[in-house]
Amino acid sequence: MNITRHIAAILLIIAVPTIVTSTASADSVYREVDEKGRVTFTDKPSVTQPSEKIKLSPINTQPAVAIPLPDQPEEEGQPEGDETDVPYSVYRITQPTQEVTIPTGQMDVVVQLELKPSLQSGHLVTYYHNGVALGDPVATIWVTLTELIRGQHDIRAEVVDASGNIKAKTKTIVFYVQRYRPRLNRPARPTPR
Repeated sequence: MNITRHIAAILLIIAVPTIVTSTASADSVYREVDEKGRVTFTDKPSVTQPSEKIKLSPINTQPAVAIPLPDQPEEEGQPEGDETDVPYSVYRITQPTQEVTIPTGQMDVVVQLELKPSLQSGHLVTYYHNGVALGDPVATIWVTLTELIRGQHDIRAEVVDASGNIKAKTKTIVFYVQRYRPRLNRPARPTPR
C-alpha cells in the first residue's frame, strides 16, 4: 500500500505541473488543512493533500496619478543664494532648559536645537559653550557636551549659510551642573529608635 501511494504521488508530481500551468491564473488561491489542523494558503495546490480553491473578490485598483515635473534648474550665470533661503520662524534651544540643574552623576548633556523650517540645505550650526565655539559648524540640530565640571554653564547656537552669514541666533541658555562632594568630618546620623 505504501508503494501505491508513492506511485500515485509520482504520477501527480508529473501531471500536476502541466495541469496547474494550463489552468492556474494569478488570482488563484488555495486553502489547505494538514493532519494537525494547520491552515495554509497558497497559490499552488498541494500534490499530497486536498486543496480548496477560494474565490477572490475583484482587486481594487486605482489609476496612477500624474506627478508634476520639478521646476527646471536655473540657467547658468544666475546667482544663487538668499532668494532660495526661507527665514527661520523658530530658532531656540529646547534642551537643556533655562536654569535647569543637571544632577550629580550625569556627566554628559545633550543640547537640542529646534528650527522651523528644518535646517536648510547648505546651512550649518555653530554651538557656543561658555562663549567658545565647539569646533567647526555642523549640519546637525543636536550636540553632546561631555565631562562637564561643576558650576554654571551657558550654551547658544548660530545658524550660518555657506558664506558664513548668520541666518538665526538663539538666546543663551544658562544651566548648572552638580557634582558629588564628599563631606569630610561630618558626624554620622543617629539611627531612629
